[in-house]
Amino acid sequence: MAKRITILRRVRAIGEIILVQIGLLIIPLLPRRIILGIARTLGSLVFRCARRDRRVALANVDLVYGDRMTGAAKHDLARAAFCSYALTMLDLFWFTIFRQRRLARYMEIDPAVRHTLAEAVILITAHFGNWEVMGQAASREGYRLAGVAKPIANPVVDAMLNRGRSRDGQIVIPREGAMRRIVKLIRGGQNYKLALLLDQETMPKEGGVFVEFFGVPTPISGAPAELALRLNLPMAMIFCRWDQDRAKYLVYGSPVFRGEPGMTGESLTSDIAQRVEEEIRRHPESWLWMYKRWKHKLPGFPVERYPFYADY
Repeated sequence: MAKRITILRRVRAIGEIILVQIGLLIIPLLPRRIILGIARTLGSLVFRCARRDRRVALANVDLVYGDRMTGAAKHDLARAAFCSYALTMLDLFWFTIFRQRRLARYMEIDPAVRHTLAEAVILITAHFGNWEVMGQAASREGYRLAGVAKPIANPVVDAMLNRGRSRDGQIVIPREGAMRRIVKLIRGGQNYKLALLLDQETMPKEGGVFVEFFGVPTPISGAPAELALRLNLPMAMIFCRWDQDRAKYLVYGSPVFRGEPGMTGESLTSDIAQRVEEEIRRHPESWLWMYKRWKHKLPGFPVERYPFYADY
């Protein structure tokens, strides 16, 4: 049985590599309108067929909106999130050629963001809209980014994705032991900006802290807050979403902020989580609802508030 599982994993890994190679060859050559059509069709198809992911997404939507949203509206929101994610994945390939021309045409940067990028050292975002293209936009503005990422299971595909990021001058820091390298990079005087996705699960043993996110405690990395407080670093929220009416990505963010006197790492992490939550509420269709955001329960908190997939 174990041998069969190993063989299946190898076949799957080879299949993933082939799909990525095909994607790199074909997707960048397609017109933009075709990409948008494929994203809508693919997102709707996956929403319909991927029962496990659909169930997770709907459970998350229900946790946030409860009786304030009808069942039909919850389905529409979850489906829109699948389409948004499909576009994000397609654009990983589509922006690999004619990059500067395509970014100039399909990316609009709020003028205030240029001030944010110039002043902030820690840039915080989420799995919201297209976080990958946002990194390319920052690089196009002349800023050097360093991001922390957990390597994906397929090392060959992971290397392909990281090569694409490094072409823009970005540095990808493995999640394991990231803090020491981050401090060294910031203190190295090379003007790197630290870009972090802060809606991923990080358990306390890995440096996470439980804070309320949409009213339910969940573990979030405390590293950005601890780093900002320890080194007195300016921070900012930054987001990138697809605007259907303008047919382009919009990059925007918050004014620069710092940890206030008397703040602890936990209280600043909670403040950051609330800022992420506020933006998701403004544009919920752009968030990755199919991620198991509330996977671990906080002992003592009412268990019925957590979704079906949560455990201790």
